Amino acid sequence: MTPTDRIAAAWRQATAQRSPRERMILAWGGALSLVLIAIFGVVMPLQDAQRRLQRSVVVERQQLATMQAVQREMKTLSAIAKREAPPRGKALRDALDSSARLQLMPSTLELRLDGDNQVVVTLVGVNQAKLLHWIDATLQAQRLRLDAAHLRRKDAAIVAELRFSAPEA
Repeated sequence: MTPTDRIAAAWRQATAQRSPRERMILAWGGALSLVLIAIFGVVMPLQDAQRRLQRSVVVERQQLATMQAVQREMKTLSAIAKREAPPRGKALRDALDSSARLQLMPSTLELRLDGDNQVVVTLVGVNQAKLLHWIDATLQAQRLRLDAAHLRRKDAAIVAELRFSAPEA
């Protein structure tokens, strides 16, 4: 005898002692229970998941649009930078300042001009991986040289002192 047959036999034995009215109530109650379990156990969680995914798709599309806009701007700026001479003096300092603030978000940022073509950048409280990526990107984008780099850890923060210079024309 299979488990299904045993369940059916037990059900027949339990309902055989009931009146037709009680059997109908049990049948409707069982059907209603199955419907409620299907609604609250399957349909509603799926609808909630669908709503969450739709919201995340909207956010992801906005982020994608922002990334594509930044990519277009970076290509434009890269093309402009390739045509122009590397920045010098205050323009070099300003370019490094805005780039470091935007990409690294340091707790402290100091930039000091050292002649017309050198800038000393002191950063406190930056992520080491982001710092290394920023240095690489800055060297390529601004066509600079990194003359010196001193990294040290002060408490939990990284302190970096970098000396960038523009090549002689």
